[in-house]
Amino acid sequence: MSLEVQNDKSPITAQEGRSFARLGFWWFPKVGPALAVGYCAALVFRVPGWATMRAIATVAVVGLCAGAYGYLLNDIFDLDVDRRAGKPNRMAAFSPGQRFLFCALALGLGFAPVLFRATSKTTVSLLALEYLVLTVYSMPPFRLKGRGALGLLCDASGAHVVANLYAISVLADARTSTANAPVLSTAVFILLVCAWELCLGLTGILVHQVEDRENDLRSGIHTFSTERPFSAIRVPMSLIYLGELVAFASLCIVLRKVAPLVGIAMAFYVVLLGLKIWSRWQHYRNFGTESTLMEWWLLSHVYYEAYFPLVAALQCTLLHPQISLFAVLHLMVFVQAFRPQLHDLRTACSWFILGGRLEIAERSSARVRAILFPLPGRRIDIADGGSGLWKVRAVRDGLSIRSHQQYVIRLKIRSDRPREIVFGVWQDHPPWDDMGFCEPLRLSAAWQTISRRFTARADDRQSYLGIWVGGMPGSVELRRWSIRAVPPGPLPAWQEGSA
Repeated sequence: MSLEVQNDKSPITAQEGRSFARLGFWWFPKVGPALAVGYCAALVFRVPGWATMRAIATVAVVGLCAGAYGYLLNDIFDLDVDRRAGKPNRMAAFSPGQRFLFCALALGLGFAPVLFRATSKTTVSLLALEYLVLTVYSMPPFRLKGRGALGLLCDASGAHVVANLYAISVLADARTSTANAPVLSTAVFILLVCAWELCLGLTGILVHQVEDRENDLRSGIHTFSTERPFSAIRVPMSLIYLGELVAFASLCIVLRKVAPLVGIAMAFYVVLLGLKIWSRWQHYRNFGTESTLMEWWLLSHVYYEAYFPLVAALQCTLLHPQISLFAVLHLMVFVQAFRPQLHDLRTACSWFILGGRLEIAERSSARVRAILFPLPGRRIDIADGGSGLWKVRAVRDGLSIRSHQQYVIRLKIRSDRPREIVFGVWQDHPPWDDMGFCEPLRLSAAWQTISRRFTARADDRQSYLGIWVGGMPGSVELRRWSIRAVPPGPLPAWQEGSA
């Protein structure tokens, strides 16, 4: 949860500065959605372009300062429990006076925009409330962090609900004329934002507490998750996540008149998410485990943190071209949130073409291409096959193999040059044993149609049909690779043909 303890008084390096207030913990999941809501509020309130840019800049600066304040304060008041538990804490490197200075600086800079722009009493009150909630969450004698469900509500309210209400209020202040009626019902818009952000905040803090449960127990910190087993959290957590999805879907419907790109992008993201889930089916199918359940609960968060603010900025750009600068800045600042998505997209596309995963070991290189002429198929182009056949593998995972069940494997395969491969069925987890069939095969430029029948020697719910094609560069083409269970019976002689 915290960074490595620094007992010396050395100055913070550039890299330490980026993680000093644990920027990655809150910038993407909390400031990103607040910026998106700000852009949507600009469309709802018909805010002019330059006024929108100034207001969004204010929301970003305040979000940066408030987030830093909350995490600095949390680390400061966790010093004793972290020390007793042997847990690292970055604030241990600084004197009490320095810690106070850091918090005062984050607090002062957060309120600085009030001095330079016209601000309503509602906006100032929301800003004060945000800092107040962040304070009572960590600071004794309140320290709501250790008071069960009250701590959950406090974190979700301060870091999400109040922060987004502040963003809406800042954009409402930026209207050039209060005579311009909002495009849609302000009350419905605010209500849906609050419902969505409350569920989003509860999901985030519960997942964090579950992941940090062992550390909290060692530190003596009492949270909602330390007081009850994971089994008691599963059902209410699933209902909260369902509420989050319903609230956001309703928000997309309400915003369709002013921000149709938000709903369109969400639909596109759902399609990509489906490809991602299916391309990694082995992980997501084991929904009974804690880690997988938490993955399910966080599936939509990538959209909120990366795509939603960018799409909302692009929607504003269609009305006010000058905001295109903010869309570019958003890509630059949030590039860390987009990089994993590009990798996941490439992985999903490869799976869609191959009909399975292409696993490439470190220092190896390969890609999958679709072949449409003269007959449909796919080609694995291997730029660097590494030092062994297993370094590049076509994997059809998610197989549930039953002991003594007979299976038939069929391939239609060739290579651009003579090469050795291995195909078979293995466990998709340690110790990675084969399930009763594993055979080397020599390929050539001629198509080979292969049929193999075998009896599984054990039960395993996480197995895969694999073709190991590494070890040398070149290409391997596949028109068919499949496995299916067949009725029990005497095993005929293995047959091999070519076509």
